[in-house]
Amino acid sequence: MARQNRKTEYLSHARSVELIIPATASPAATALTAAAAAGAVSLTVGAIAGIAVGNTIMVGRGERREIVKVHPSTAPSGSTITLDPTTPLLYAQDIGDDVVLQQILDLGPVHADGVSLSYEGDPTDIPAENQSFLYAQKTGFLEITVEFGLLGYMVEQFCAALGLLLSRIVGSGTASAPRELYLDLTDVDGVINEQTDACWRLTGVRKDRTVVQYDCFACEIDPSAFSIEQGRTVVTKVPVRLKVTGGVLMRMWQ
Repeated sequence: MARQNRKTEYLSHARSVELIIPATASPAATALTAAAAAGAVSLTVGAIAGIAVGNTIMVGRGERREIVKVHPSTAPSGSTITLDPTTPLLYAQDIGDDVVLQQILDLGPVHADGVSLSYEGDPTDIPAENQSFLYAQKTGFLEITVEFGLLGYMVEQFCAALGLLLSRIVGSGTASAPRELYLDLTDVDGVINEQTDACWRLTGVRKDRTVVQYDCFACEIDPSAFSIEQGRTVVTKVPVRLKVTGGVLMRMWQ
């Protein structure tokens, strides 16, 4: 009998982390005007303005959201977006489903401690009408918590680990305008309005040498995990704790 993967094995060997968020405050966005089957490598949409070769886009709604890439050399034309053949649709998408331009922020390698997972909820079957999480459809677990540490001191890492919008980072990085992160926890109108629906991507290699990629949707950051101590000869990590409320989508390559 083939050995089953332990529940902590899937992410324990991830070695890089990326944060996937809308490209701007008002990203290029459109919707499907024709249904697309699972495995499709082209999308028929209402508009292609702002979407170019090699872009990353999010397709779908709710539990059928997925991240795909635009073809690296075939530009969107007319009402058609051709996808990179390495990222075909994993799920059938319906007319009216969203297509939104995304940006990928590479947060660097994961600390040698690896990635840990914990689950909340009983491993029971969930009625189809109540299945709101991709991962719940497969395992029955209702909530997933993912913890890991990032290496380095990029201001983007601190921002992401605290669940803050990237717009809180100011400065061009010059001596006269150093990069700074504002931590006042309020925006101009005094209301907390931070990124709580981001997609985090973890990539690594499993024991069988399969490259595996996990897209964790609708991640809420737990800032209480953020604590840093510095010392000589000690490798310091930026701690991150995610609560994955929108499901986990996995791709594998041999």
